Amino acid sequence: MIVITGVSGDLGKRIADQLAKIASPTGFRLTSRTPAKLAHYQALGFETAAFNFDDANSMDSALAGAETLLIISGDAPNDVRIRQHRAALESVKKSGVKRIVYTSFANPSAESLFPFADIHRDTETAIAESGLNYTILRNPMYAENIAGALQHAFETGELSLPSVQGRGTYMLKDDIAALTVNALIKAPGDKTTHVLTGSKALTLSDIADEASRVWAKPIRVSKMPMDVFKQMLEGFGLPEYLIQALEGMHHAIDADEYAEVNGEAVKLLGREPLAIEAILNQFN
Repeated sequence: MIVITGVSGDLGKRIADQLAKIASPTGFRLTSRTPAKLAHYQALGFETAAFNFDDANSMDSALAGAETLLIISGDAPNDVRIRQHRAALESVKKSGVKRIVYTSFANPSAESLFPFADIHRDTETAIAESGLNYTILRNPMYAENIAGALQHAFETGELSLPSVQGRGTYMLKDDIAALTVNALIKAPGDKTTHVLTGSKALTLSDIADEASRVWAKPIRVSKMPMDVFKQMLEGFGLPEYLIQALEGMHHAIDADEYAEVNGEAVKLLGREPLAIEAILNQFN
C-alpha cells in the first residue's frame, strides 16, 4: 500500500491525476486533511482517508498496512511545518512503512536565503535519521509561480519581478507530478536524493527574450522594488510568513541558489522537462 498526503492540494491533485492515467487504483490510499474533497478519486477506485498532520490518530490510521508514504510538503510557518513533518515521521516509526518519498526543494542549506529551506533541511535530516529507505525529490521552482508576472508582461510589454540578475531553473507542476509518480512506483532505490532542475538556468532577461520570441512582440524587463512586491502580495491577502518566504526566494534567485542544471529530471521523466515556452504559449 502506498499512502499519499495532501491530495486535495494543487500538486497532490496533479499527482493523483497522473496515477489515474497510468496505474491501477488498487494499492494506493489518497489522503487529505479533508477527505471529502477526494470523492472524485474514490469514485475512480482509489482508497481515501484522513491524514491530518496535527492529529496522530488520523496519521496512524491512514498508515495502517502501508509500505510507502509520499509526504507532499505544504504551506505553513516554519515552526508549524517542521513540527508537523516530525509528527508524521513519529507515526511512520510506529507503522510498517518501509520507505518515505518526500517533495523537498532546491538547496535546503543553512546558508539559503529562502526561509522554507529550514523546513526542508530539517525534514530531510529527520528522514535520513529514521533508518528507513527514502527518495527525496529536491524540486526546482514552479514555472506557474511567475504566471502572474508573465500575464502582466503579455498585457503591458513589461516583465517585472524583484530578482533580475540571478539565474534559476523552472519546471511545470505537471512535469513535477509526473516525475514524482515515476519515483514513487518505478524507481524505489534505497536512500536516494534527486536534485531536480529544469533544462536551462534563466535570468529574467532570458525569460523576457523568450517571451518576445514566442509572443512576437518586444518585452522589456524592470526590477520591481521589494517594498512594492510586498505590497502586491499583501493585496492578494497572503499571510506574512508566505510573503517573507517569497521575498526570500527572490533574494535566493539573485544569489544564484537555483542555477544548477543537471539531468536528474530527465532520468525520472524519461524525457526533457517542458521548457518555459510551454507556459508562455498559454497566453497566445
